[in-house]
Amino acid sequence: MTNNIINRRLESVLNYVNLLAGFDISEKNRHQPLPYYRALYAKIAFKVVPPASLAQIGSYINRDHSSILHYKNKLIPEIDLDINYVRMYNDFSLVNDYKTNNSIKDYKMLILSLESMERKYNRLIKINEKNKSLILFLKQKTQFTENELIYRDLEDDKKAIFDMRAKPILNMLTSKKQPINGFSIIKDSNISNW
Repeated sequence: MTNNIINRRLESVLNYVNLLAGFDISEKNRHQPLPYYRALYAKIAFKVVPPASLAQIGSYINRDHSSILHYKNKLIPEIDLDINYVRMYNDFSLVNDYKTNNSIKDYKMLILSLESMERKYNRLIKINEKNKSLILFLKQKTQFTENELIYRDLEDDKKAIFDMRAKPILNMLTSKKQPINGFSIIKDSNISNW
């Protein structure tokens, strides 16, 4: 493997880890989780660029060979216990298949696409939950009588006739006046003197 190929692959690994971290892992800083991302970079570099020296691997993140050795002996075993770092490590092989020339540029598009799909999925879950709640509410609150169900199937002209005939009966039933001998006196302005 030539130095040119090694350099391209190390740069690809660095770009991948920088993208995941959301910052440049080669900056001078030791705050968490920066060392773990550097260890992830080293672990992936060991996998995809086996002939690279520790100094070559470290040069891309402004570290010397002893730092890379420290990552290998101390931090890589720690990140192997964290499911998130294990997933990031495993995802790299899906993203960067050197046989098919997939690149890190494609990975960013993949991440954006997956994030978009996740947002849509979460929106659909929320809509589904709201719909379930609404259906349950409607089932509990809207127990229709047989007459109400028949009314809903009527044509518009028959509904108008029904409404006209049912209005006086509904007025009588909802009136606050007490019926006299079972009958209620209804005053309607549309009815002329009898």
